Amino acid sequence: MAENIAATDLMEMILDGDNLNKAYLWVVSDKGAKDVDKMEVKDLSSYFLTRKDELIGSIRDGSYRPKPARGVEKPKGQGGGVGRYGGLPIVVDRLVQQAVAQVLAPLWEDGLFSDHGYGFRPNRDLEMAVRKAKEYYDDGYNHVINIDLAKEFDIPNQARLIHMMRDVVKDERVIKLIGLFLNSGVLKDGLISATAEGVPKGAPLAPLLSDIYLTKFDKQLEAKGLKFVRSADDYKIFVRSKRAAERVMETSTRFLTDKLKLKVNQDKSQVVSP
Repeated sequence: MAENIAATDLMEMILDGDNLNKAYLWVVSDKGAKDVDKMEVKDLSSYFLTRKDELIGSIRDGSYRPKPARGVEKPKGQGGGVGRYGGLPIVVDRLVQQAVAQVLAPLWEDGLFSDHGYGFRPNRDLEMAVRKAKEYYDDGYNHVINIDLAKEFDIPNQARLIHMMRDVVKDERVIKLIGLFLNSGVLKDGLISATAEGVPKGAPLAPLLSDIYLTKFDKQLEAKGLKFVRSADDYKIFVRSKRAAERVMETSTRFLTDKLKLKVNQDKSQVVSP
């Protein structure tokens, strides 16, 4: 199993030249706007060539400190106005986060993540989730519980997340590095806001950390034998009767709010029956 990798190997795997090069190519291909330190993606090439060893050294000796992410307000959909609030890390921090994600994701993909999750997972996409949902519906599970979490990738309890990660990640240097990203803050209008809760939504690590956090609920649904699909933070659970649907909606909402301290978007969460 991947989780049996020696504790001393994880940080070295993250700092491996090939892994960092892969992360660099991902950041460059992902493009992005000018960052809070005024470095653009196109400037990352010269930085990577001249200061790569310095960056590796600072991460290895623990002196590396990520900078606050740039605050980004995402507009709502058709209703207009300001929607979800996110943070875009500077390009160097995006590179480091991507390098971390590339090493950690396979640990959970090796049998720890639920097969019912489709958001931001390798070789999985929304189309696959739709096909699986149709399969459940056609098999007679046509009462659908739609659960929408109020803030995408907003993990309210960082301590709980770190506890979940420690079950798999035994290298405390990596845990500390992730903690630095969680608490790096967000810069908006010249002011730095603390991030004692949540994960900046523009961060490369955000989807992985969200999947790790929500796996607790995924496993709860699996233990009950329920049919469901999850895409990012959107759940669709399929049952055979309206009564069962209402019961599952109630117990699921209670688990998410009481156990995971997540907020369910009541306006978008509903039971749909034929």
